[in-house]
Amino acid sequence: MHYREAVQLLREHGPAIGAEQLAALEAEQAAAAAAGDEERSKDMLQLIADEKAHLATVPTHKDDEDLSTKDEKLLGAVVAKVKVGENHAAASDGLIPYCYGSSRLAPTLPLLVAEELSPLRGFRAKTST
Repeated sequence: MHYREAVQLLREHGPAIGAEQLAALEAEQAAAAAAGDEERSKDMLQLIADEKAHLATVPTHKDDEDLSTKDEKLLGAVVAKVKVGENHAAASDGLIPYCYGSSRLAPTLPLLVAEELSPLRGFRAKTST
């Protein structure tokens, strides 16, 4: 995948997938607040504010602009949903490609490497610990 294609995917699909991730964060924050975990709730509110600010920049990301770590994580989620989903739909054996390197909410860029290893049927990458 070329850089410009990756940025285009980020701009096109990032806002919707980011909104899904944001909803998950908001639910997690609400659960922390309901459980009386004020410190976790406060931390989550800051994280939510940061994510909202980041998502506002995604649709206008320029082709020649560097990707931030947040952009990379969101791009990993986009590729997992859009590109790997396409590969999975085309697979006849029904195996889902497995990829290492994930944050709490989204796979990270090593998925781009796995996505390039076509066909992905049953691909299993080892994690290093």
